[in-house]
Amino acid sequence: NLFNPFADRGAPPSPEFSARMASLLSPQTLLPLERAAALSMPVLVLTGEDDPIFSPASAKRLQAAIPGAALAILS
Repeated sequence: NLFNPFADRGAPPSPEFSARMASLLSPQTLLPLERAAALSMPVLVLTGEDDPIFSPASAKRLQAAIPGAALAILS
């Protein structure tokens, strides 16, 4: 299960955790790239090199859309 941080321990995600992750990743809550350009605070775009949810390519696109954003890709 992609949304279970405890998958390596064999613990199933709780229904509450699954519902929260689904709502966080819904089209209504995601920031369109066009709106990202209006951000005026410091932004760090963070992902992992093997992240199945937010790939490094996606992180690079988001960083490019936000003026002055920093990018960190964890190994």
